[in-house]
Amino acid sequence: MRTNCTVRTTVAASVAAFALLLAGCSGAADGPQPGEPQPDEQPQSQEQEPAEEQLAFTREDLGDLPEDVFGDVVWAHELGSEHDEVGFVQGDRTFVVRNGDAAGEKVLVALDADGQEAWTTDFAEDSGHFLGDHFAVLNEGGSESEGLTQTEKADTVELLSYDDGSVADEFDDVRISKGWLMSRKDDGSGGDDDMSAFYDENTGEKHPYGMSRSSGGTPDDPLPVTGVPNPDGKLRDLSYHMRVPSLGLAFLSHSINSPEPITAADVDTGEVRYTFECMDQFTGGGDGSFGTRSPNGEYAVYGNVVVSADEGHCYGDRSSGERTPKLSAVDDSGLAFGKVEGDSDAKESAVMIDFGAPGVEGVLYDGAAPLGIMDGGIAVFQIYTAEGSGVVGVELR
Repeated sequence: MRTNCTVRTTVAASVAAFALLLAGCSGAADGPQPGEPQPDEQPQSQEQEPAEEQLAFTREDLGDLPEDVFGDVVWAHELGSEHDEVGFVQGDRTFVVRNGDAAGEKVLVALDADGQEAWTTDFAEDSGHFLGDHFAVLNEGGSESEGLTQTEKADTVELLSYDDGSVADEFDDVRISKGWLMSRKDDGSGGDDDMSAFYDENTGEKHPYGMSRSSGGTPDDPLPVTGVPNPDGKLRDLSYHMRVPSLGLAFLSHSINSPEPITAADVDTGEVRYTFECMDQFTGGGDGSFGTRSPNGEYAVYGNVVVSADEGHCYGDRSSGERTPKLSAVDDSGLAFGKVEGDSDAKESAVMIDFGAPGVEGVLYDGAAPLGIMDGGIAVFQIYTAEGSGVVGVELR
């Protein structure tokens, strides 16, 4: 094939020759010249197939997950630091708490159902709290330059929508304690230990708060117990453990560390729904004294307890050699997942327990335990490898 051209250099023909040169060279380079053999076929243009996205982490990174329960990794989200951690899983959101750029600053990252960032917000360390339906950011204010005396504070709490991070409501002069929005000045003391009212986070309605194990009075004292109405006095002398907003229940007992019966009370009426026992102690766990709920809201786990609207079960009995689990997730059937600590004879293992099954029937496996279950049956894990850390979503079968 010819690839060179000769040009006569007469001045009159220079422009035309240059144009012919371009045309001739282009033709020579683009195809066969006259007299040369023609190819049988012209080459077909090939479209490049988009490369399949490679996930940063695989199922194998999670250990030996039971094949009949867990499917494939459907999304993976890399974390920027080993200090980043999954803080909460609810609905179609997974919330990761990261260190911010400045000292004492935190960043909340909301991941959607595909593991992509849906929204983020900054907040000061220890000022962010997961509530039943909102993320609460406490802004502690107050200085003489702002027109306040040294003993006055103008604290506000912003409630952010879990869905998009927008401000759903704002409260003045409140604190957050055990998952409640609390008034701290109704009794005139201004002390955190003397809070006397709480606010419904969805309606803003104010209710009497009361105290756990109130001293004095009579057994039928109707004072509320830590936010739970107590019209007939049955809850008097009980201590508050946690509440599950999706079930409308609060859980109380005679002592925080007592194996005595746990009482499940209606948070709106104070009616006792049911009781159950812990052979050892109610260990608690989770964030903000809330149970980690199932996607359908019908079950919740908290420490060594799994509950529904009608019954509760507590696991761990050292007297019979049963190890105490720390449950972290539950699916729509009531299947609970968590970890059991190792002892001298056994290492730490993951465990899964069917709702209502005895602890001895729990299945141990050598793998990770999910931290929550998203809508659509996606188990969320935090993962650590030599290459880095991340959050992954795994399909439940």
